[in-house]
Amino acid sequence: MKKKLALLAALAMMLSFALAACATNPPAEAPAGETQPAAEVPVAERYGGVLKVSMNQDPVSLDALLEGGENEQIPAAHIFETALALDKSGNAFPGVCEYTFDGTTLTLKVREGVTFHNGDAVEIADVDASMTRWLTNVSFARTHFGDKIATREIVGDELVVTLSGPAPLALTALGRYAQGLYIMQEEICVAKPDTKIAQEEYIGTGPYKFVEHLADRYVRVERYDAYVPTNAEADGRAAPKMAYVDEIYFYPVPDRTARITGVQTGEYDVAIGVPANMMAELSASEDLVVEVKDLGIMAVMVFNSNQGLGTDVNLRKAILACVDM
Repeated sequence: MKKKLALLAALAMMLSFALAACATNPPAEAPAGETQPAAEVPVAERYGGVLKVSMNQDPVSLDALLEGGENEQIPAAHIFETALALDKSGNAFPGVCEYTFDGTTLTLKVREGVTFHNGDAVEIADVDASMTRWLTNVSFARTHFGDKIATREIVGDELVVTLSGPAPLALTALGRYAQGLYIMQEEICVAKPDTKIAQEEYIGTGPYKFVEHLADRYVRVERYDAYVPTNAEADGRAAPKMAYVDEIYFYPVPDRTARITGVQTGEYDVAIGVPANMMAELSASEDLVVEVKDLGIMAVMVFNSNQGLGTDVNLRKAILACVDM
């Protein structure tokens, strides 16, 4: 089997979108007295096995709301999920919550069947408490959403937020990969309003649940069997998350050469953070698969200031004023 090297086009990648190549299903048993021909199991339907991932550094913590670095977000985003999810084009889809938004009023309702890893059903109060903690700690959330809130209240099983003015990046803020509105239990949010949560509090809703973090050795997560994926026909982080492997180990390997060599020797299955100048050399290897993962996890507008309309500084300022960034 070919090993994988991943060159990140953005900050990180959600490995659960590409786990099938690393796992297999056990064959079904044939009835007594009969033989059953071997059937090729489609890659997207294979389950089982362990995935070993090497990344840049050991994470400081896995508090998805407070940590914005890729070493923290890569494993944390397997454990925790945002209220909404964004596709590669930045369009919002259901995450933990279903939603409606008409530009002024946002309603969030917990998607049916979503539970925390301890088995508790996610309640709208958990979403509300997570939003409070999010707005307290994340400046992007306050600037593009919180500062524009006119009213916010729980109505039945929905959280209803009305805005005082245009908020073009409201849905982006809610669903963004780095410090989006990750949903945690209400009691944890109340107990830790502005401090990092402890390992025993890594209780999310994602396809994998936290098992252990041994400092400078690995982070280990295992499949959450009660996970209910969305049925969205979307790509990027909005696509349904399928947890194909049983466990994932995230190993901190600061030396990039060691990360690459580890994949070549079979020590790791995936290496994150491959230098762009090594793409051609590594792609030529018959034993490696080099992939660029573009999941649309960064909302960025870049002007060409060297030629074309973007050379006009007044036009750039006008556009900046219109999008309120």
